Amino acid sequence: MGLPGAIKSQINNIRHFSGLFPPLRLARGAVTLPFDYIGPTGRAAHPMVINILITSRCNMNCAMCSASDLRGRHYKEMSAGDIEHIAGQAEAFRPSFFIGGGEPFARDDIVDVIAAVKGHGHPLGIVTNGLRLDPDRGRKILDLGIEHVMVSIHGPRDVHDAITGVKGAFERVTENLTAFCRDKGSTRVMLNFVLSRENLEHIDELVELGRRIGVDKVRIEHLLYMTDDDIRNHESWLTDNVGDNAGLTLKVETFVCGQATVDGFAGELPGLLDEVKAHYGDFVYIKPALSRKETAEWYSPGYTSDRPCFFIWRSLFIDPEGFVIPCQYYSDMKLGNALDEPILEIWNSRGYRNLRRLIRDRTPPACSRCCKT
Repeated sequence: MGLPGAIKSQINNIRHFSGLFPPLRLARGAVTLPFDYIGPTGRAAHPMVINILITSRCNMNCAMCSASDLRGRHYKEMSAGDIEHIAGQAEAFRPSFFIGGGEPFARDDIVDVIAAVKGHGHPLGIVTNGLRLDPDRGRKILDLGIEHVMVSIHGPRDVHDAITGVKGAFERVTENLTAFCRDKGSTRVMLNFVLSRENLEHIDELVELGRRIGVDKVRIEHLLYMTDDDIRNHESWLTDNVGDNAGLTLKVETFVCGQATVDGFAGELPGLLDEVKAHYGDFVYIKPALSRKETAEWYSPGYTSDRPCFFIWRSLFIDPEGFVIPCQYYSDMKLGNALDEPILEIWNSRGYRNLRRLIRDRTPPACSRCCKT
């Protein structure tokens, strides 16, 4: 699929998160991206999305969490005032913001954090496990005009509680989400779940649950993982391709599992997902958008993607301490701190430009199963 598949997936992402992307900004990005991508310098036009990981704390312990490496870290978290400073900087180029973690609602000041971004007029989305999205907090963030809220439910009652490691989680989350959807107004709400062996037979139940609750979309997310063989291949790639390349420390952090964890997925999933898409149409959004062949390959040993990465040309992450990182899976690659340096200077710094040129020419093995492709 290569380039056509990557373009299709990007269009799919934008379409389902349309409230976060004003049309004029999209048009400008579509015009400048090809020139940035093929240019020799690695420079990029203004970022369209700033993703802030406001905490590494989480009140769940999901078995397949792709941020599991971050959960064990003890960051000094930026204050709501720090985040307001970043949002103020960004007024000059008007990106959209997306808040994640960890679990954003693990922070008692989450409403203040959201207010800090919305106070500068930025479109804003947030992803949460829903445990602390109670009616009071729900009303407050709706009053602030948040554009998009995504809540994760990974299975029916017993399955969800087992996956998250929290007894009673399913009841609390569904109650909170139901109350939120009753008052959501123009805020777009998405139910999200990650495919796993535990919930494969419950896909239809989860989509129907989303319908009953009243969400706008259900997102089905492919498992983001690496096997031990993938890790070894990535380390060899680093030795051959990175060396002393300034500022590039591409040590990957994501969910690592044995191939046995996904045995059978390659044969079973393509047909299952085709049935879901045929039955539910646009109500269901599968991320990333993969063909039948790519879906089978995703869960097969030795998978490598031929899709280019556009993410680092248009989006960035900021970790809980304010460090700009290119992706949540390369959290050790700190390219600058947004509290000490202008974001746009970091965005086109030497390290960032080196990274773009490198990944454009030689995709790292660790980037193959990426939700951004």
